[in-house]
Amino acid sequence: MNFLRYIASSMRIGIYHDLSWTNPMLSIMLRAVYPYSSIMTSCLIFTVGSKAASKFTDVGLLYVMIGAFLYMHFASYAWVPTLAIGEGKNLFVFQYIIITKASSKFYLAGRTFSSFVVSILTATIGFILSYITMGSIVGHFPQLSLGPYSVVSIFAISLLNIPASLGLGYILASYALYASKFEWALPAYIAGMIMILSGALFPVTLLPYPVSFVAQYIPFTEFIRAARDVLLYSNMSDFLLSITTGFAGGLILLLIGYFVYEYSEEKARKVGALDRRLA
Repeated sequence: MNFLRYIASSMRIGIYHDLSWTNPMLSIMLRAVYPYSSIMTSCLIFTVGSKAASKFTDVGLLYVMIGAFLYMHFASYAWVPTLAIGEGKNLFVFQYIIITKASSKFYLAGRTFSSFVVSILTATIGFILSYITMGSIVGHFPQLSLGPYSVVSIFAISLLNIPASLGLGYILASYALYASKFEWALPAYIAGMIMILSGALFPVTLLPYPVSFVAQYIPFTEFIRAARDVLLYSNMSDFLLSITTGFAGGLILLLIGYFVYEYSEEKARKVGALDRRLA
């Protein structure tokens, strides 16, 4: 069970990294600005466009708001393994983390879990503030199916998505092992990819075939669909099907990401890529 101790230690490092630069509560509130502004941007674009076309509906607004909330949440911690490697290589810390073949994978997993904790707080704050702001803009508060069960369901969706985001994180981290220049815009790239392929802002059926066929079965699409089922449509049968399919797909993505990273790490050791600093 040593790996649990490694992951817990890495989580403490991640929490310290994310929140220790100022008062923790102030840090969380400042970090909530990014998801809030992103959700608001999506909602305002929808509101202005749909009102101009006389097609504005509360369901449409909530459809966009829920999707924007979740794709920002998923993307915000999927890129953390890449960030952790970039920071570690620049500070010559990452080389000491790779003590055994498996140690770096536990380190990246712990950093991802700690970022998840921060992200679920900041994204939720951003969603609540966006809901209040948009309610004041449109003149009323759109009806959400809120209650203890729906809140627990949304939290369960967030937890069940962790394998998918960690799997994507491992794949992206494989790139960071060899990179000579850190791509600071990577979070925007990931968020954009998830936004387009997950149906966050529009149905994936609008995408050209075969992209639409593939997109409707990726884990992020399934989890966003499940959130809408519970918050908008109160459709629990479809909710259970979506989270089951999404979790199974997330496990597959995690296995793929794990083995891709394991292969890349082993090769990076041999060619000395771990000693290269990032610009």
